[in-house]
Amino acid sequence: MAGTIPAPTAGDLAVPTVLSEQFMNQVFSGVATLVAGTVTVTAPWVNNNSTKTSKIFVQLRTAATVTLTVQYQVLTITDATSFVIQANIAAGTINVADVSTLMWFAIP
Repeated sequence: MAGTIPAPTAGDLAVPTVLSEQFMNQVFSGVATLVAGTVTVTAPWVNNNSTKTSKIFVQLRTAATVTLTVQYQVLTITDATSFVIQANIAAGTINVADVSTLMWFAIP
């Protein structure tokens, strides 16, 4: 699913139009819901190889957990296939009670 970026307003950093158009054609975004603290997002455009690694950003959209999640992270990226988002209650400890909805934004 391709995302959109709003036009800059007064006070925003000016970006050359050509760069903006090229960038916007390479941006992907979506919404994913965790199941037992994790979700796999199908992404055939994602990169994780010796020459390029995708940048993926995650943000909480709707909280749905009884245990506090301290971090949402992209755990793994499988080249040209998918990426996995995980909810953590501590470093390396998955929050299996978390079924929150997350937004993600990616630059391949």
